[in-house]
This record gives sequence, structure tokens and C-alpha cells, in this order.
Amino acid sequence: MKKPLKIAVIILAVLLAAIVAVSVLIKSFLTEERVRALVVKTVEKSLHRKTVIGAVDVSLFRGIVVRDFEIRERDAESVFFRAKEFVLAYRLLPLLTGKLMIDQLSITDADINVKVNPDGTYNFSDMARTDKPEEIKEEEKGASGLPVALSVKTIRIENAKLGYTDPAGKLQKADVVLQAELILAGHSATALSSSGSFEVTLVQAVLKDKKTTLKDLRTKARYRLDVDMEAKQLAIHSVDLDILKIPVNISGTFNYATPTTYDLAVKVPEYNLSQIPPDLASAFLPGGITLGGNISILLHLAKKAGAENSAEIDGQIRMNRTSLTNQRLNLVLDGIVKLTQDVIRLESVKLIAGRNAADISGAVKNYRETPDITVNVQSKFISLDDLLVPAPASAKSRETAGSVKDEKSAAVKKELEPMDL
Repeated sequence: MKKPLKIAVIILAVLLAAIVAVSVLIKSFLTEERVRALVVKTVEKSLHRKTVIGAVDVSLFRGIVVRDFEIRERDAESVFFRAKEFVLAYRLLPLLTGKLMIDQLSITDADINVKVNPDGTYNFSDMARTDKPEEIKEEEKGASGLPVALSVKTIRIENAKLGYTDPAGKLQKADVVLQAELILAGHSATALSSSGSFEVTLVQAVLKDKKTTLKDLRTKARYRLDVDMEAKQLAIHSVDLDILKIPVNISGTFNYATPTTYDLAVKVPEYNLSQIPPDLASAFLPGGITLGGNISILLHLAKKAGAENSAEIDGQIRMNRTSLTNQRLNLVLDGIVKLTQDVIRLESVKLIAGRNAADISGAVKNYRETPDITVNVQSKFISLDDLLVPAPASAKSRETAGSVKDEKSAAVKKELEPMDL
């Protein structure tokens, strides 16, 4: 027993010595000054923004840990991006040969401030990389003294908080928390593919027109897209969303140059409207209205160059026993609603309410500004009692009705009593 134990102790001692030796080698090679120069010069050259680092730590097993990392705004005073820490994981074998190969990035507790400028651009619109990759690589190597290969394949984001402000927009303010795991594959210095999943929690959102605040809305998503950084364009192969249990699929192209343009297809398979949370429905519907039944949606959204141009829309909404109810009205609709840029058309729409059945056709023209509504209703028989839902009697009215009933009953009893001659 002593011999195997002695062998195990020797092996363990050799491993510990090797780990210590490699750790010393790595720390002597990846000094704080080299890492700081590498990160700062690379980010500032790529994003054209001032970068600040608090502390740097190099670990054999975890990688390069950068704490209190900041990317400033264009004025170099306010902060665009701040992370409590981010970790650059490297490959060990290339490092032993004197080459730093980074293949994984983890970001923890980040804050991102996104703003829309008065001209419609964003506060990150100037971050596009315009220098040639060969020039950047040489400058980075000269600044840090490290031969670096940035082949990041995985990005993990934990508890990233995004703040959005647009005083002139319909969405004036939003606070979002993000968790994500993204997989990257580079095709060239300016082109890459990405896929992965993320979870977004809308902590709050303020809408201008409705003056409503939405809170605690969760969205899960899986995506697959290509990025062309030179053309500033995203080719979205698929984005599968679960928005409050509403399944949504998005595909198309998105150009984030100035001005922003896009061409997107949005699909919602059959969905039961009764699952929409009341606070979300109240933000987009008149008060007191509840929805039910199923709908499916197919829309095409496009925005062309020109800041004055609004988004173009066309598509259709298919209704299947879709109900619209408030205290006095109950409507159930079947059929198709078609949308174009200027007109909403009702096609093959049937209204059903109790014994009622009516065919509805018509159009809403200029619905974005001053709606011009024409609706035709054809039916052989309409019962208003089936359309109108009796309003529930209030406690006071029930009390009043009860007292009246008691008075009448008392009067009848008194009238039927024998006369006192």
C-alpha cells in the first residue's frame, strides 16, 4: 500500500509543480501592462472610443480577468458601456509557444446606455470599424508586444442591464436585463455568423402616446444570423421569440448604417388572445375591453433610406373565433383582415353573436392619420339582446330594487287584509 501511495504523491507533486511553473510562465508572459495595452488599444482602435480599465488579473484556469471596464461616449466623459468584469479565456497550448489565442468572452454585471440622437442616429452609430485589419493587427502587436489571435467563438453575458432613451420616439424609455450565450464563427475580418439564445426581461417601458408604463415582461429567443461589418448589415435567417408565451418568428435584413433601414417578415402562428396579460392589453386597447379566441399574423415590414420615411407595412391577420368584449358588447369574428401601407381591408369577415350571423366587408383608409372608415354589414336577422351583454347591477341598485320589491309586497299584503268596520 505504501508504494502506490508514494507514486500518487509523486505524481501529485509533479502536477502541482507543473501548474506552478506554467502559472509563473503565463504571468511573466501576460503581464498587466501587456494585457492593459492589448485591451485598451484594440477597443479604442476598433470602436473609436476612450476605454478605461480598473484592474487586470491573469489566471491559469480562468483566463484574463479585466475588472471595472468602461467604454466612454464620444465626449469621453459619460459612460456608454460598463462591466464589473469580463473574462478572456485563452488556449493553453498556443500560449506555451508564445501566442495568445482568445476563443471565449464572458461579461458579468454590465450596464449599457443606448440613446437616440435628434437626427435619428444612435449613440453607437460611429463605432463601426473602418481601418484595415492588417493595420490594426500590426498596431496591436506593437502596443502590447503580444502576437494575438482573436478567434472568439463563444460569448456569455450575465445580468447585463440596458437602458434606452428616445425623447422624440413612441418608446421614450426602456430598461432591460439580458442573459445570453452567443456562438460566433468568423468568415473574414469583416464578416461573421452568429447563433445562440438569450433571455430579455423588460423591467419597464414608457410609451409616449398611451402614457403607460409596462413592467416585468419576459422574452426568450433563439437566433441565427450573418453580420457584414463593412456593409453594416445583418442577414437574419431566423429569430424565434417567445414573448409572454406569444410565438413570433422574424427573418429578413437589417441595416444599421445611417439612416437605419430594414426589410423584415414577421409571423405569429395561431395564438389564443386570452393569454395576453391585462396590463399589456390595456396599453394598446381602450379601457374595459378583453380579447379571446385565436389569431395568426403574417406581416412584411420595410423601411427605406430617408429619415422622413415611416415604415411600410403589408400582410394579413386571420381571425378564428376572435372575441371582443366589454361590459355591454360581445362580438365574435371569423375572417381575414388585410393590411397595406394606407388601407386596412376586411375580407370574408363574419360576425357571430348568439343567434346572429352577419357578413362584414369594408375598409379603413388613411388609418395612420385621419381614418376614413367604410363598413358594410349584411344579415337577415340581428338580435340586439345577443350582441349586448347586460351590465351587472351595482350593490346600490340591487338594494334599491330590493327595497322597492319589499314595499310592493308589503302594500299587497296590506291591501289583502280584511277591512276593519
